[in-house]
Amino acid sequence: MLERAGAQNVIHLHGELSKIICPHCEHILDIGYKVFTPRACKHCGYEQLKPFVVFFGERAPKYMQMYKIFEGLSFKDYMVVIGTSGNVVDISSIIG
Repeated sequence: MLERAGAQNVIHLHGELSKIICPHCEHILDIGYKVFTPRACKHCGYEQLKPFVVFFGERAPKYMQMYKIFEGLSFKDYMVVIGTSGNVVDISSIIG
């Protein structure tokens, strides 16, 4: 959503609602902001696709690791954190 507003180099730490993922083969499909979503994975045929977000109790997949935040901070003066309670990862421990 931030990209639609013109933001660049956005790190989606917990995923993106505009994408779905196949938990079987980890194929990611960008569906945009449509109501309709495919019923099965186009890559392997698995039929239980899920939103491309990390749910409570799930471990973040390898492509959503914290190292992306550290890489992004090394060249930035400002960071905006939106939509987190700070209960899972205390974001202030990363920047402070």
